[in-house]
Amino acid sequence: MEIYFDANESSDPDGDNDIIYYKWEIKDSKNRILEETSSRTFYYPFDQPDFYTISLLIKDKGEKSSDAVINLKIK
Repeated sequence: MEIYFDANESSDPDGDNDIIYYKWEIKDSKNRILEETSSRTFYYPFDQPDFYTISLLIKDKGEKSSDAVINLKIK
């Protein structure tokens, strides 16, 4: 199963919309990093049933940051 990830709707932590850095990370249930990318959008093929952690970190020009984490179960 391939899933599309999109950070285009992310907002700047201090509201001035000058995001300059994106970092996505996908880890499996053994905490192994399966994917790291700095793209705003990407597809990832989840080929194995498992629990996954997907995180996104954004930074603006002033080095202020914000992050989000979701857990995903693939059957």
